[in-house]
Amino acid sequence: METDSPNQIAVFSYGTLQDPEVQKELYNRVLEGQPDRLSGYILERINLLDSSFNYIAYPIAKPTGNPQDSVEGVVFYLSEHELKFTDTYESEAYERVLIKLDSGIEAIVYQTPIR
Repeated sequence: METDSPNQIAVFSYGTLQDPEVQKELYNRVLEGQPDRLSGYILERINLLDSSFNYIAYPIAKPTGNPQDSVEGVVFYLSEHELKFTDTYESEAYERVLIKLDSGIEAIVYQTPIR
């Protein structure tokens, strides 16, 4: 994976991980990122229960295979430790995959599970 510093992992965010409040809660810091695009994907909505047992709609990337489809987002660089928090936050509703973004950066993306 390409990174901006050693031992950092590129993660492509198209949703709530871009929120500074979410970042502070998960990582105790605000992340700096760079805009990027993921071709061959669309955004859908997924309803998940929050801690108060209310359903909330969240975005989820779905591969289409159509290069004209794309999702805009931001690439962040995380440590292995921070990536574990991200895996927990994204939950089993998302599948973690490694994909090449339009910029050429290989990044982790949380997408619709392919079963």
